[in-house]
Amino acid sequence: AMALRGYALLKMGRVDEAKEYVGQARAAKPEDSLVQFTESMLLKAQGRKEEAARALHSASRMDPANPAIWAELANLLFNLGDYGTGEQALKLAVAAAPESADLRVAAAAFYVDRQFRLEEALVDSLEAVRLSGRRAESLSAPGWVPPLAGRSEGAGRPLETWVAVP
Repeated sequence: AMALRGYALLKMGRVDEAKEYVGQARAAKPEDSLVQFTESMLLKAQGRKEEAARALHSASRMDPANPAIWAELANLLFNLGDYGTGEQALKLAVAAAPESADLRVAAAAFYVDRQFRLEEALVDSLEAVRLSGRRAESLSAPGWVPPLAGRSEGAGRPLETWVAVP
């Protein structure tokens, strides 16, 4: 409960208050993956990104099937400039939840945001469409391309072109 409270406070931007709850959670359950994850969010909010990455690595060893841990680790590693390990963490997030359309959209956005390996964004976008039961043409509908294309000039055109190919 303390870790979740701390996480909620972090999401609201109340870092100082969150620190107290995260500390209590850490004292009560130091080997809990949720506690480690929440502590990493606190460290990240404090600008201590390397320490946050270490906490996420620890959480990933405790709960290797948790896609949220891998996705957050991927984002953090990319922000630290470690693209290779970051992409590996992203692939582990997708592997941990291969049937999650939302995770596939997040993975596609991950690549588009960084203008990195956009072909992977195409693959993840189309897989998200398949998993959601929609038709590929729905990529051009609000809710699919806009979140991706809005982050990158011209990112929507390759998606639309690729989808249009029979």
